[in-house]
Parts: sequence; structure tokens; C-alpha cells
Amino acid sequence: MTDAEIKRGLLKCIPLALLAILIPIGAICSVFKPELEPVNVWFQRSGSLAVFFAVWIEYVLFPINDEINPTGLITSQCEKPKEKFGKYYSFFKGLGVVLALWGTIIWGYGDLL
Repeated sequence: MTDAEIKRGLLKCIPLALLAILIPIGAICSVFKPELEPVNVWFQRSGSLAVFFAVWIEYVLFPINDEINPTGLITSQCEKPKEKFGKYYSFFKGLGVVLALWGTIIWGYGDLL
């Protein structure tokens, strides 16, 4: 995997994270809410979409993990991707987990709002 592919993968995480954050906010503000649907149920359903996009972040990061954290024989070439992209990878990895937890809580308890 080249540096450009790693960078492209990390950049894909930005819109996915924004969607995971903005969809529940839009749902609580009644954006695209069906006429007969209560706001609290619409908000609860948005949690499932937040989880979906958080899991998608993890899916995008999965192949990058092999470059950032190589296994087996490690050479000086293996350290370069970690030095360049390690902090961004860790940030998006953590953000994906936080968004998955946030979406799960909304999905499970959003109707109690």
C-alpha cells in the first residue's frame, strides 16, 4: 500500500465521521422526518445510521492497520508509514469507536428523549 493510498483511506474517514455526527443532529432537528413519525423515534433510528458510518470508518481503516502496525519482520521501511500517518490513524480509530458507542446509545435510548 502506497502513502497515497493510506492518505486516501484516512481522508475517506472525514465525511463518514461527519455523517455519523450530523445525521443524529439533523434527526433531532426534524430534518427529513416523516409526517407521522414522532421526533424521538426518528432520533432513535438515526442512531443506527451513526453506528453504520462508524463501522464503515473501521472498515476503511482495516487495511491501513497492516501498514501502520506491521507484523513479522520489521525493517526501517516499515516504520515510515507509522511515523507519517500513525497519529491520524489512531485518531480516526478512536473516533470510530466513540461514534459507534454514541450511535449505539442513541439507537438504544433515543426514544426516551
